[in-house]
Amino acid sequence: MYADQVQQDKKASGVGGSVLKSTGLLSGSSSSKSKNKRRGVGSASEDTSMNDADAAASRRSQIRNKSNPLARPSTSARPKKVSLNSQSSKSSKPSGDRGIIDVLTRFLQSRYDSNLNFLNLERMGDDEILKAANFIPPGYSKQKSLAGPSLFKLINELFPEIKTISLAANHLRNMHAYKALPEFIPNLQNLSLADNDIRHVEDLYALCTPRKLRNFKELILANNPISRFGDTWRGRVIRKFPTLELLDMKPVQRSVTFDLGDGVKLDPKKQRIQSDATKALPKEFPVSIQGSFGRDNPEVGPLIGDFLTRFFSLFDDNRDALLPAYADTATFSMCVNTNTPPRARRQNLYDGKPKTWWKQYIDNKPMATSRNCSKIYSNEVRNEKLTVGNKMITEALKLLPRTKHNISDVDRFVFDCWTMPGVIPSTPVIFCSVHGEFVENGGKSFRSFDRTFILAPSTVSKLAADSGWPCVIISDNLILRALSKYDAWKEGAAISTMEGSNGVLNKLPKDPPEDVSMAQHKIICEVALKTRLNYQYSIECLKSNNWDLTQAVNNFEAVKGSIPAEAFL
Repeated sequence: MYADQVQQDKKASGVGGSVLKSTGLLSGSSSSKSKNKRRGVGSASEDTSMNDADAAASRRSQIRNKSNPLARPSTSARPKKVSLNSQSSKSSKPSGDRGIIDVLTRFLQSRYDSNLNFLNLERMGDDEILKAANFIPPGYSKQKSLAGPSLFKLINELFPEIKTISLAANHLRNMHAYKALPEFIPNLQNLSLADNDIRHVEDLYALCTPRKLRNFKELILANNPISRFGDTWRGRVIRKFPTLELLDMKPVQRSVTFDLGDGVKLDPKKQRIQSDATKALPKEFPVSIQGSFGRDNPEVGPLIGDFLTRFFSLFDDNRDALLPAYADTATFSMCVNTNTPPRARRQNLYDGKPKTWWKQYIDNKPMATSRNCSKIYSNEVRNEKLTVGNKMITEALKLLPRTKHNISDVDRFVFDCWTMPGVIPSTPVIFCSVHGEFVENGGKSFRSFDRTFILAPSTVSKLAADSGWPCVIISDNLILRALSKYDAWKEGAAISTMEGSNGVLNKLPKDPPEDVSMAQHKIICEVALKTRLNYQYSIECLKSNNWDLTQAVNNFEAVKGSIPAEAFL
């Protein structure tokens, strides 16, 4: 019977026959018979066979579509093709699109204030016009849609002079659904995102389209979870929107200030301008640097000194033995600062030393990895990177590279410590902060570190007491950074306040000329830093003063009014 049907199919010719066969509607021996079947004319057996085949195909299609909604329907279940020129094709889809456009037009016109060029798009999910049309506003559904681009394209056509939009109270967690806003409304000046669910600065990145929103002046983020970070997020938002003038109704201050006032301001074109505050700064800190607040502390100094000596010796040689030094519920956190200190770079501190790599401190997952909270904004990720418990901490420490702390050189280490009540009920604890440096992997790398311990008496941990530790670690916070000189805590030394705010030495040659030694090069750079003389004039100044740095600077101060302008950087 199958062979007979194949033979009959071969006799069918023309495009019409091919289409009929492909749809499963051609089963007779002639085209006229197939036409009769299409009109419902034929034998009872043929009709029954046709109905059974359609029913079986329909069931197969339903089963497949039920398991996979995106599955392609069976061929026999497809509707017959309709001519593109037919009346029905002209009036079906366009009428639906036209209806949505009419709904959005009525909605937008009801929300627009032409006097203020202000469009109020607050609480769109509660709008009766949109709910009646079953229109889901952008951002209300996790599914991707073209609602955002379509909405803002229509806004641009209806209100080309629009200046202000409020998207407050729309349950927005990010601006991905609104990334078309800068494209269709490039002249927007004011935007309110108040009372939403924006948690991080990254949630706004969809609006930070290059060369868009050039007239953007005000942004409101009030009553969003991002405010839980205090004001730390403001600087990052300001950098992302360089034309912003008001943020949460506060003027934007594009300046970098420190305790003494750095005075370096940035205008929207990112130009560095020296303010009057910078010119009035003293060249050195007015207060000299004091010595260690730990070694000279008679109450806890000796105890902490013994603890640190033992701790760093075991950290270098046998980290398994540090298990008793940590309490059962102790925490360990590590932060990596990969930036090279500007002062160390200017002092050529890295000349002749291997390049510093940080990968081993960043990729040790899930523990012993950097927990830099200035770069990690998710509380969930921050908690994952926090190591808890003495056993887990010991395993994490073993993942770090091998180190060597030269604790015998007391000039390279400084620690401060004092007692601090209230952390553990009825038990005072000791706050200890250590600054120093270490050699890594047998002298291949040099790093500086800051380490903060919260220490309790060993009586709170039987394991620590039995192991002879004078105190037990409750919290250990390690900060790693590139190597910098220990002059910062050298007693009596004064640090120039200008080093961190000028780029004088960046304009000088890194390596000395052939006729200048490295020692002379360093003195030349010091003169240039203190006087702002260029490299050649700094050499002449030193030569005329027998390479005496102090005498050269003093004589410069006496005659600087007569020095030509081209002598300065």
